[in-house]
Amino acid sequence: MLIKALVLVVAAPLTALAWRLYLVWTGQPLLTDAEIAGFFLHPLGWVALLLLGGVGVATVGIGLGAMVRVVASPEGGGMAGGIAAVVAAVMHGSTLFRVSAAVIGALVVTAAPFLIGGLVAFQSLLTAYDINYYLAEKPPAFYAAAAIIGGLLLGMMLVWLWLALRWSMSLPLIMLDAAGPLESLRRSAAMTRDRQWWLLRWGGVWLLTIWIVSSVLTAITVFVTRVVLDAAGDSLWSVVLLSGTAMGIWFIGQLLIALVISMSLAVCLLRTYRALGGTGQVVQEPREAAATRWFTLRPRRVAWWAVGAALVAGVTGLWAVQSVNLEDRVTITAHRGASLAATENTMAAFELAIEAGADFIELDVQETRDGVVAVVHDQDLLRFGGPATKVWDSTLEQLQAVNLTGDGIAANRVNSVPALSDVLESARDRIRVNIELKYYGHDIELEQRVIDLVERHQMVDQIVIMSLHAPAVQKVRELRPDWTVGLLAAKTFGDLSTADVDFFAVHHGLATRTFIRRAHTRGQEVHAWTVNDPVLMSSLISRGVDVLITDDPAAARQVLEERKALGFAQRVILDLTARLGLNR
Repeated sequence: MLIKALVLVVAAPLTALAWRLYLVWTGQPLLTDAEIAGFFLHPLGWVALLLLGGVGVATVGIGLGAMVRVVASPEGGGMAGGIAAVVAAVMHGSTLFRVSAAVIGALVVTAAPFLIGGLVAFQSLLTAYDINYYLAEKPPAFYAAAAIIGGLLLGMMLVWLWLALRWSMSLPLIMLDAAGPLESLRRSAAMTRDRQWWLLRWGGVWLLTIWIVSSVLTAITVFVTRVVLDAAGDSLWSVVLLSGTAMGIWFIGQLLIALVISMSLAVCLLRTYRALGGTGQVVQEPREAAATRWFTLRPRRVAWWAVGAALVAGVTGLWAVQSVNLEDRVTITAHRGASLAATENTMAAFELAIEAGADFIELDVQETRDGVVAVVHDQDLLRFGGPATKVWDSTLEQLQAVNLTGDGIAANRVNSVPALSDVLESARDRIRVNIELKYYGHDIELEQRVIDLVERHQMVDQIVIMSLHAPAVQKVRELRPDWTVGLLAAKTFGDLSTADVDFFAVHHGLATRTFIRRAHTRGQEVHAWTVNDPVLMSSLISRGVDVLITDDPAAARQVLEERKALGFAQRVILDLTARLGLNR
């Protein structure tokens, strides 16, 4: 049993070790976006995927396996039976892990030809021009690629579904027949042979039923939680107690939904197992009476449970209250200028951002053929009605000859690609500038040229520099150690403390309270992009982000003004509403 437990205990650290070894191999302290994808194409990534996937699926299997044993128990389970079932499931942990790893491996192998086919289709049809052109204009090649890739993904999902049905009886075979890893997969395949359509039909019925039940339970939970929050009033102690109560209700509601899903699935698995000829039974373990002592309902015990629940609600409420910011300290960055009101990365967009009250404008820069740093995001200007010529193959004069089309109140203006020098000259002492360095594999000395322009315009204290390309950020840091630099990422992995940056510009989904707290502990800021929904803006402000990067700076400024009018209790309720997702 000890060896079986060690499999689960050691697997997670081994996964982390694989990550660390890859970081050492690449020589980078932190992986972002493309580097993370590269990790899973490396042998160390394959090992990590099997370990991490195996542990994750096995953990789910332990919980579901315990429920299968409870449902299969002739005595019906009870609290002691549930404890015994969990112990039995943990004892089968190594078997569940090995089966899970084998299944993950099979899914990866079967997915490979479909993913390779999709990559070939993408490379053949969607790489001639900038990807943003295909997404915005949707030419015939886009639909052709979408059809091919969509068909391949559908085929992959059908293969995965067939494998899932084929091996669906592995769990009850392990829990009730004590079958080994390979034996459980082999016997499950034999039991389900020629029964896939039957399994699929009843699986669909279960999914539909559970969706309806979960939706009803979620609606009830949301309603009750909102009623409790609305009753909080302005009293501090009322806010503390009812905030904790609301969080408790939400937690219990989510737990109940998860329990309904898991238990109903366990019942379906057991009945299917019996219908397909399974004969395994639960071998009862000795039950200790002491195991259920604290779960027997007696008047005194109910009173103690009530006192405990009140204490938990109070402590939870105090935690919720103390974590609320009474003052909003957030900076507004206009993403490519006020890009909802004017064509992005144009002087018109930047001027409108200033009028809207933004603190920063964010812009993208590349080098042209004649060595000028131009403000443009894409590889070409196709998305704006221009030619397909790449930026690095064009002169600034050629780029500025194109009247960039766009939407918004400034759409009718003559919009052209500005040079970074012109933007800096216009922005100096009016608005700060966030310069994103863009790399498409044709840069010459972009970092140095940007540095020279910033210094020439005497804006060192009015700019920050960021990039998706970590080596570029590091190069700027080496050239100008005192400048403010940041790393742009949708996903990250690694030790944040080893990243020599002043801020992380991350997708708003990554800007969790934990991520923000860790960054702040190390003296790093968190910039969240791209946030245009006022409710999400308010939620991110409550989480503690330092900068909102938005296409609509006027809306962000309005949100800040509205939050100024909020009292303490209102801020607590708003923050808790955002935490529980009740603002969706």
